[in-house]
Amino acid sequence: MVEILVIGCAGTGKSLLLKKLKNWNKTSTAKKNTAQPNGQIDLDGSIEEDPAAGLYERNVDVPATKPTIGINVCNVNLSKQPHDIVLKEIGGVMAPIWKSSYKGASKVIYFVDVSNSTQISASTSLLYEVVGSDDLRDIPILIVLNKIDRNCPIGLYEMKYLIGLDEILQQRDGISVVESSMKYETGVADIVQWISTKL
Repeated sequence: MVEILVIGCAGTGKSLLLKKLKNWNKTSTAKKNTAQPNGQIDLDGSIEEDPAAGLYERNVDVPATKPTIGINVCNVNLSKQPHDIVLKEIGGVMAPIWKSSYKGASKVIYFVDVSNSTQISASTSLLYEVVGSDDLRDIPILIVLNKIDRNCPIGLYEMKYLIGLDEILQQRDGISVVESSMKYETGVADIVQWISTKL
């Protein structure tokens, strides 16, 4: 069994990722045939530019979610994976006890809401704690810069600077970045690829 820890501040999109991945194999063929805006992962940690404007204007149905208070566990069946994959989301309000789940994790996905400039300092502080943890020293970490479809008073490039993304990527190996919109499924295929790599 492969356990992947999914963490980040409240309201960043973690629960929506679990809902999207729960039925990934059933809908992935349709997704592959749909044009997606940029949100591409670069496994060497380099960062792509902002997605093109106008790609997020269509209406989509988004499954209802509510903030996770506690732990949300989801079994995921990705094609061609011999392992059972378990995504373990721990709510943002539970940040003080995230550390207790580090030792069982094979990988970590950390969510940041780039549209929420008032939450960026808390997200950054917690991200540095995660990246600097001795228990996660050899564990791959994926930083998901989510909600790129929303307007933000600060641009995505500036948000990356405020987070200190360049410093984080230089601090240690094994960190990847995806720009995403869970609402429009931008970057979800890249997250699946990252989950499936080196299990």
